[in-house]
Amino acid sequence: MDATSKITMACGLALLTGCNVGPGDESVVSGGVTDTAPAGLDTDGSDSEDDGDDGDDGDGGSGGFPDDDGDSGGPVDPVDPAAVCEVPADELDAPGPCVEEEAELATEFAPQVQWELDLIDCVSYQEGAGSELVVANLTDDNDDGVIDQCDVPDVAFTCYRSGADNGVALFVVDGATGEVQLEHTKLNDADETGGTYHYYPSVAATDVDGDGAAELVWAHHTQIANEQDTSEQFMTVEAIRGDGTVLWSSEVDDTYYYWGMGISSADIDGNGSPTLLVGHRAFSHEGTFLWELPEHADYWYHGGDPVTVDLDADGALEIIWGRRVYDNDGTLRFELPNLGVNDPYEWGWDIAVADLDENGTPELLVDNRGYHHDALEYGEHTVHVVSASGEVMASVVVTDDDYWYADWGWEYGSRNGGIAVADADGDGDVEAVVASGRLGVSIVDFEGGELTEVAQFEHPDAPEYVMDQEWYYGHGAVTAFDFLGTGQSQIVRSGLGGVAVFGIDGALLFDHHIYASPEPYYYGWGNDAVAVADVDNDGAAELIVKTGFEDYTGSEHDQPQLVVFEDPNNGWVGARRIWNQTSYHVSHVREDGGVPVASPPSWQTHNTFRVQSTQAPSSCGGSATPEG
Repeated sequence: MDATSKITMACGLALLTGCNVGPGDESVVSGGVTDTAPAGLDTDGSDSEDDGDDGDDGDGGSGGFPDDDGDSGGPVDPVDPAAVCEVPADELDAPGPCVEEEAELATEFAPQVQWELDLIDCVSYQEGAGSELVVANLTDDNDDGVIDQCDVPDVAFTCYRSGADNGVALFVVDGATGEVQLEHTKLNDADETGGTYHYYPSVAATDVDGDGAAELVWAHHTQIANEQDTSEQFMTVEAIRGDGTVLWSSEVDDTYYYWGMGISSADIDGNGSPTLLVGHRAFSHEGTFLWELPEHADYWYHGGDPVTVDLDADGALEIIWGRRVYDNDGTLRFELPNLGVNDPYEWGWDIAVADLDENGTPELLVDNRGYHHDALEYGEHTVHVVSASGEVMASVVVTDDDYWYADWGWEYGSRNGGIAVADADGDGDVEAVVASGRLGVSIVDFEGGELTEVAQFEHPDAPEYVMDQEWYYGHGAVTAFDFLGTGQSQIVRSGLGGVAVFGIDGALLFDHHIYASPEPYYYGWGNDAVAVADVDNDGAAELIVKTGFEDYTGSEHDQPQLVVFEDPNNGWVGARRIWNQTSYHVSHVREDGGVPVASPPSWQTHNTFRVQSTQAPSSCGGSATPEG
C-alpha cells in the first residue's frame, strides 16, 4: 500500500474532519494485525502496593476494594449506570465500571497474556527519553458520538519504523483486544546524498482542547542533511486525536540531536488549560511555543521526564527536570550539585516526589545511575533525597554491576520511569523502588535522616553482560501495585526484552520473555515501559509492558512490542483507566485526561509516584457498563 492509499484509507474510514496529513505523514486507521496468545506462566505469591485512592488518609497504605464494612473485596454501593460514563466536574475519577457480579480476588499472583502485539519492523531503536507508553480513552468504541469512560481504554506507544518505510510511528491500540486502531507515521525521505530523517519519538495523553476527552501529544526530532554533511535540525510536536485527526503541529529548531523529549502536561499557570512540557521546552495547549530552559539548550541532554509539583505550597507548580527546579515561567529556582557524578552530559537523572519523612512537605527522590564511557566511570548509581528548597538530605549507592558495558561502550541510567514510590511492604511508610542491577530492583528507605538500600532483588537468570562492542542504555522501568489486595505490593521491573515481578520478600513471582542467553547480543537504545491500568474497562487491573528489546543480528530474539497481562479469573483489584505519562502520579490528571486547575498534592492524598491507584467497580443493578 503506498502513502496516498494509506492517507485515503485513514480519512475515509474514520470520517475525519481536518485530516491534514502532510508529506511524509501517514495515518492508518484500523485493520492492524494482532496475535493473541495465552501465556506459559510462572508461579504464585502474594503482596502489593499502596491504594493511592483519592481521599484516603494519605499514609500511602494499600488495599483492595472497600466494602461497607471497610474490608477488602466487592463493588461499592449501587450507582446509576449512566453515571459511570463521566468524571464529575469536581472529581478526578468517574465511578468504576459496572460489573454484573462481584469477582473474587485472586489469592496468588498468576498472570496470563490477555493479548500481545508484534509488529514487523517496529523497534525501539532511536526512541526518545520517556513517555512511550500511555493508557487513555481515545476512541468512541460504542459509537454514541462521545469518548468517555464507557468506551474501552486504548494503549498508545511509539516506535522507530525500520525496513523500507522507515521513520517514526505512533500507534493506538484497543485495550481489550490489541487491535491496532491507528498508525500515524513520519517517513524518512533520504538517499545516499542526504535527505530528511526522523528520530526519538515520545508520547503523552492529555485533554488538549477541553472537549472532555484525551488527545495524544507526540514529539520527535527531525534532521535534514545533505552530502556536504551540513544539516538543519528541529523538534516537531503534534496534538492528534485517536482517530488520526491532527489538531496542530509545531516546529522548533534543535541545535543537537535531542534524546530527552519526555512529555508531561499540567496546568502550570492556572488558566484552565494544560501547558505541554516537551523535554526542556514548553508549549501551550494550542501548540504555541512558549519558552525553553536555557541550561539545556545547547548539548545532548539525556535526562528524564519533566515533573510538575507545587514544592512550596504557594498554589503555583514548579517544574523539575534533570537536576534543576524552575518556576512555572521557566526561571531557574535552584540547581542541585552534580552529586558526585562528574557527568558532562547530565545523563541518567530520574525524579520522584513524595513525603518521605511524613512531615507534611514533599521531598525529591533523585535517581542518578551515573555515566560510563570508554571504560571510564563518572560516578556510581546513587539515590538522593533532596528537600523542597534544594538541600541534599541523604544519599545511598545502590546495587549495580561494573560489567554492564563493553570496552568502548556507553551506558547511562534508567531515566525512563526507573524510580517509583509506594508503601511496598504495607507498613504505613513509603519506600523508593529503583531499577537496579541487571534485571533487579532496590528497595530504598528514608528513616531518621538516613537513606538505606534495605533490599535488592535480582532476576536469577539475568546474563552477566548483554552486549559486545555496542552501546547499552539501561532503560528499565519499575512500578509497584497491590494486585491481590493484601496490603503488600508486587514489584514490577521491565528489561531484557520482557518483565519480571517480585514479591516484597524478593521471591520471583513471574517473568515473561526474558532473554537470558549467555551469548552477548545488542540490547540497546530502546526503552522499556510498564503501566498498570484497567485497559479493558472490566473492573480489574491489567499489567501493560512495552519492551525496548531489539536485535539486528537476526530474528531469533524478536519480541512483541506490547504485552498485556491479566488474572485468569479477573481476580485482580480494580484500577484507574488512565496512565497518561511516564511521570504519572495519580492526582495530576483526571481519568478523562483533563488536568486539574489546582492539582491536589500527591503526597497529601496517596503519597505515591509512578504507581497506580485502585478503583472499585460499580454495582449497577446487575448490569455491565452501558454501551451508549
